[in-house]
Amino acid sequence: MKKLRELLVEIAAGKGFIFDSDDDENLEETLRLNCRVVSTEINSEHRWRTELHQVCELDGRFFGVSNYTAKTIEGDAESCGYEFEGIDNIPELFAVEVMTTAYVKDRPAHLEKSNASSN
Repeated sequence: MKKLRELLVEIAAGKGFIFDSDDDENLEETLRLNCRVVSTEINSEHRWRTELHQVCELDGRFFGVSNYTAKTIEGDAESCGYEFEGIDNIPELFAVEVMTTAYVKDRPAHLEKSNASSN
């Protein structure tokens, strides 16, 4: 299986962009332009930015990416204190289905009907 770095170089080349595989700035841009964000969670909030953890889908695989949103119009990444973690530090993630049980105060109507017919 290809590493994220190799996958991004291949995607960029397929779109006509050629650069060195150690060019993290262009690799980050390729990732952000070509991935589909499937989940976003707020990591922390600061005066000038909100730091996010995003799960991005790229070529059928999932990766955990740090991101930020600026709280000011002129806030670019560097002035807001955001630093890209580097391509090699982005983990591949794997989807796992989890069943959640919720407890509610009132018995749901559909359960009342099924219990009444079984008695």
